[in-house]
Order: sequence, then structure tokens, then C-alpha cells
Amino acid sequence: MKRPTEALSSAIAFMTVIPLRSTPLGASLVFFPVAGALVGVADWIAIRLASSAHDLILTGVVAVGVDAILTRGLHYDAIADTFDGLAGFHPRERRLAIMREPAIGALGALALALVVIARVAAFGGATRLFGGLVLLTALSRSVMAIAVIWLPAASANGLGAWFKGNAPRYAQWVILLETLAIIVAVVLLLGIKAITSIGAAAVAAAFLASLAVYRFGGTTGDVVGATGLVFETVALLAMVAARLHG
Repeated sequence: MKRPTEALSSAIAFMTVIPLRSTPLGASLVFFPVAGALVGVADWIAIRLASSAHDLILTGVVAVGVDAILTRGLHYDAIADTFDGLAGFHPRERRLAIMREPAIGALGALALALVVIARVAAFGGATRLFGGLVLLTALSRSVMAIAVIWLPAASANGLGAWFKGNAPRYAQWVILLETLAIIVAVVLLLGIKAITSIGAAAVAAAFLASLAVYRFGGTTGDVVGATGLVFETVALLAMVAARLHG
């Protein structure tokens, strides 16, 4: 059995640009939320520094830039690939092939643009949501881990299938407990109304994941990343909107 520190190092190296020496490990799934929290801290620091310019758009742009750089644009690329695969009237194998192509199509570009705009708006209004932002980025990675563990894989040779096949038996229960713990922490920090934001995000993420399973026959690494990013974006937008109109 690998030591927890090795699995943690593997999760951070996979989910961020932090140059830790590690090898891919299935057990790293349980540490995805930790990697997400680190990204959330970096995003909030960027928001706080940029907010001194008193320009919400600039603040949001800077934060999205930091977020994309720190994550290597991994989940943004996943949005484009996933929506390209969902476009058109193609058979399953052709959809999966489209997702592997380096070019970006019209629907993928549109989806990516909308997500980036939404995140600029959300980050721009999140100057007072330090704890909420960190918890949401952690929760979005829990959602990714849940998608890997609990949903079928579209291809036996894909990244999602590899993580699913190499995850320890206890992973699904640890991930579930982590998810519940983060949700409780969000509610304790931001109030019971935060449940509405999390619920809206869960519906959006579940819809995307369900559509992907229907179209592709299961999830892929891109679908997992896109599902998590959609969850995080919707939840953060909803929380910022609730704060502004609360």
C-alpha cells in the first residue's frame, strides 16, 4: 500500500502545475479535494490583489488567468473537448474520436467562452468569499472523483477508466464522506442558503454527466473535468449572486 503522502503528492502533481515528483496513483483520487483547495487559495489571493484596482472585470480576468495557469488549463480544455463531442449527430466512437482531436469546434469554443465569462463574473464578485471559494474548489474536485468512481467509463483505455480501475476499495466511501464534510463546512460558514447554490450546481453537473453517459456510453477524463468545472462555476455564481442580493 502506498503511503498517504505519495497519494497526496500524486494528486497535487496531476491537478496542478506544482512540480512535485510523483507517479500516477489510483489512491490520489481521495486527495483531489486537497489539490482543489490549494487552487482555491491561489485564486483568492489573485482576487484580493487584483481587487485593489476596484475593477470587478479586471479582478475576474486576473483570477481566471491564475486559475487556468495553476491547473494547466486542464478543466477548461475538458469543457471544449466535451462539448465538441456532444455536438452533431455522430455515432459513439466518432464522438470519442472528436474529443481526442486537438482542434476545437464551434460548440466547444462557445461553451468555453461562456464558462470563462461566467467565471470572470463569479471571481470578480468573490472578494469576501475566501472560505467559500476554497471549499467550493475542493468540493468541485470531490465531484470529479465521484464521477470517476460512481459513473461508467466510456472507454477501457481512458484516463477515467485507469483511475477507476486503480483506486483502492475504500476510495468511494472516503470520497463520499469528504464530500459530505465539505458541504457541511460550506453550510456552517455561509449559512443554510448555501444549500441552494450547491443544489443548483449539482443539477447542472448531473445533467452534463448524464448527457455525456448517454452520448458517449460513459465518462472520460474530459467529461470528469468538465463536470467539476461546471459544478464549481454554477455554485460560485449562485453564491456571489446570493450575497449581492441577500
